Amino acid sequence: MEIITKVDTLLIDQAEQEIYKILLSQHHSYSDRWYKNTFVTKVMPILRIVGITLSFVGFTLCLFVIFNKPDWCPAWINIEIYTITFILFSIIFYFFPKIHNYLISWNKNYAYKNCNKIAAKCVREARNQVPFVATYKIESNTIAYYRVKDDNSNLAWKRKLKGVAFCGNQATVIFRKWTSFIPRLIILHEQLDLVEQVLNSASIDTKVLD
Repeated sequence: MEIITKVDTLLIDQAEQEIYKILLSQHHSYSDRWYKNTFVTKVMPILRIVGITLSFVGFTLCLFVIFNKPDWCPAWINIEIYTITFILFSIIFYFFPKIHNYLISWNKNYAYKNCNKIAAKCVREARNQVPFVATYKIESNTIAYYRVKDDNSNLAWKRKLKGVAFCGNQATVIFRKWTSFIPRLIILHEQLDLVEQVLNSASIDTKVLD
């Protein structure tokens, strides 16, 4: 079976945007799994309260030592440093929800830039060679990608056809598994129907880009 695609600048532009959206979806899925897991939603709030309590107790004990200078406290201990440390920990634990929200916002902004960069990298070589004809030859569980230009056919890569697939109208991105972020391979196409037939015959689980 073969998938033949006439690749020009317009198709590359559209494919790059679809790859960007697919990568962004994968990144957001990973972030949601992390920020919504039990440790983050249940355990961390408890640890914050414990941290605030212990920091307050430590700060109070430091003040007691500073003003009373008990005999049981060694003279070589720099109690002022401990006092400042407990104050800093108290501030960090108290403002941790805001810090956490800032990290979420930073992660989203990072995802936009990083996914855009990776998407551009994925189509860079093809963009430099347009126009050409992309030919994908599928045999058993192997797919070979050829670039045909000026009657010359060059093998770009040959890989096992396995994993999971995220399909767009001009690009299908195959990952090792749904929790993966880096693509295993990318198929450029003009029609999705033939690609879906290939994926179904290889028993590859698929999602379609909205």
